[in-house]
Amino acid sequence: MGRLLPLLLLGPVLAAAEGYAFAGAPRTYLYHLDQQVAWSSAGDQLAYRTEVDWRVLLAGRGQHDGRSEVSATVLRVVASHRGPGSDRRFDSASGGDDALLGHLKAVEGAVLTLVVDARSGQVSEVRGAEAIAEAIARRSPDLADPGAPSPLAEAARQAYAPARLARLWSQVLARPAAGPERMPLGEPLGGEAVRSWSGDTWTLVPAAGVIPVTFLGDPTPVAGRVVELKGSGGNQQRDGWPAEARGELSFTLELDALTQPVRQSHRIAWTLTDVTVRR
Repeated sequence: MGRLLPLLLLGPVLAAAEGYAFAGAPRTYLYHLDQQVAWSSAGDQLAYRTEVDWRVLLAGRGQHDGRSEVSATVLRVVASHRGPGSDRRFDSASGGDDALLGHLKAVEGAVLTLVVDARSGQVSEVRGAEAIAEAIARRSPDLADPGAPSPLAEAARQAYAPARLARLWSQVLARPAAGPERMPLGEPLGGEAVRSWSGDTWTLVPAAGVIPVTFLGDPTPVAGRVVELKGSGGNQQRDGWPAEARGELSFTLELDALTQPVRQSHRIAWTLTDVTVRR
């Protein structure tokens, strides 16, 4: 029995190394999103930057057939939006409000349930997203017509669609793969990108040279293409949990508008960091 004991003790370690176990006490994470966009219009150079911090409690709910069920509870949201004519900040814990960012108060306290492939990090299902969209709509009624739908209802439904959140969490929790992975970019972008891993870091390039995009259809179509897309990032684990995941995506958006072409530069960066206080 003494000879078998070291092998038995290796079991949990190997399981953790092979993927997400999400076992043990819940852990607190900070998810930081930084989105920047810049373009020229009528001779002016415009640039806006939006940053959002979500403090999230992740708790494992067990594993079955290689899939982990994880609850994600939003504890606090802090956001800012800066640019010409705009300098806004909102903290869901402050008790204040903001016309542009105040709807994020409805996200505080929300609970999502994620179904995660323990080995790849792919999220196949997100439950509870619809409740966030409904809470945002209730918080932002149509003041001119109380019987009409909230002016934020449709935007919230799209932003917190389960499929969209599944793509986002899949991107954040992605684990190293042996070969290149093809992945859809998601609306409003068409086409696919290819992600390649080297150790625990990855790079991303478009599957095709030009990626089509459509924001509006007839009678006022706004269509165009994404060029110069590239991305990079990485994912480190600890004890079967994400320790730090990071990523950055940049691209140029060329739009064919009604009056004149528009060229925008976009940069999106994110990090998910374990900020649990351990004693």
